[in-house]
Amino acid sequence: MVPMVTPLNDQQQIDFEAVEQLIEHMLKGGVHGIFILGTTGEATSLSYAHRKALIQHTGPLLANRIPFWVGISDTATTELLDLADFAAANGADAVVAAPPYYVPMQQKELQQYYTYIANHVAIPLYLYNYPSLTKVEIATETVKKLSEHPNIWGLKDSSGNLPYLEELLAFKLPNDFNWLVGPEELLFESLSMGAHGGVNGGANLFPSLYVGAYEAHCQKDTKKSLAYKQLIDQVGAKIYRGAYPDGSFLKGLKAALALEVLCQNILTHPFDAYSKTIQEEIGAAVAEIQNQMAAIK
Repeated sequence: MVPMVTPLNDQQQIDFEAVEQLIEHMLKGGVHGIFILGTTGEATSLSYAHRKALIQHTGPLLANRIPFWVGISDTATTELLDLADFAAANGADAVVAAPPYYVPMQQKELQQYYTYIANHVAIPLYLYNYPSLTKVEIATETVKKLSEHPNIWGLKDSSGNLPYLEELLAFKLPNDFNWLVGPEELLFESLSMGAHGGVNGGANLFPSLYVGAYEAHCQKDTKKSLAYKQLIDQVGAKIYRGAYPDGSFLKGLKAALALEVLCQNILTHPFDAYSKTIQEEIGAAVAEIQNQMAAIK
């Protein structure tokens, strides 16, 4: 499941031509689903008008070819539900919501919050755990309780906390409750523990790499799994600039996508894109990874 970047032009408007190019690139790479308006999609920096425009444009482009999820995270429940209704009316298969950020919540309040949303949306709801950004963790006990709701279908966990996932497994969640992992460096570890898949931003750039990694795991192909893991680690280190504390995974990702002519190297205001010098370094890393991908048999 790919958390799609939001292509922008130099007027901070959505670049719909690039949206179409990017979607077709990901579909060609065999991805299993597309998730717009998440963290990688810079959703919290987009106006409601832009969010709705992207939803309205993406639904017909996908045309039910693969699952289509929409992020609806917001601090105002009324706005969140309005976006959920709009997503449902424009072809979305599910919506994804992180806890409201800014004011911390108790777990009882969080359970009530998600139950309320699940009762009022027309399509399935996925929980989104990202405590480093929201300051609120969806505790494993809360996930267990919410997993019993018929309209809460799963969890995307971006905590990067493997013990958290171990706790979830110990609860023996319903068989149809789907849980996926965000941090790409933990993809194989999480799949081995029982996660159902990944929601990995690198699949915007290298869709076949992440699809291949998932398939290698399912086929229990240890050799290929190791090769794919090494490449995914390179994406983190060389494209997301993991060794650079002043960097950002999204800056690296958009710089690489621009070099592949899939979107412009523009982030939402006030974030700066990487310089040409850094972009050239990233371009060399992209070429190296592409060559190594071609060598995997």
